[in-house]
Amino acid sequence: MSYVFDIGRETVWSPANTTGRVYTGLLTLANEAFELDPGANVISSDYYEFEPNAFTAFVNRLLEIYENDDPAPLVTMLHGFLKISIVMATRAGLSLSPTGERGRAIIDHAGRLGHTMPDL
Repeated sequence: MSYVFDIGRETVWSPANTTGRVYTGLLTLANEAFELDPGANVISSDYYEFEPNAFTAFVNRLLEIYENDDPAPLVTMLHGFLKISIVMATRAGLSLSPTGERGRAIIDHAGRLGHTMPDL
């Protein structure tokens, strides 16, 4: 069994159940902590469809927080979640807008992570 994450009509990631549950949990936490709507529609318990414009805004705002916040623990916690979200956005052809070196670096690192993330 696995999760399915679509952005628009594109399946961008299909992780194993545990990985999918952790990602959706982090998605919920980011939504609550930063008051950001990722544009997620829950089709079924293991199938999520994201609205492209909302997901773009969500990832770009997380990039902004990642680039501009100084608390090392927060940046560290965002790092993995943001990289996965960047891979998803990139696979869907969404436009990301890093404003600094830290943002450009994480987008570059996310590209390498993408090879390990299965899609359908």
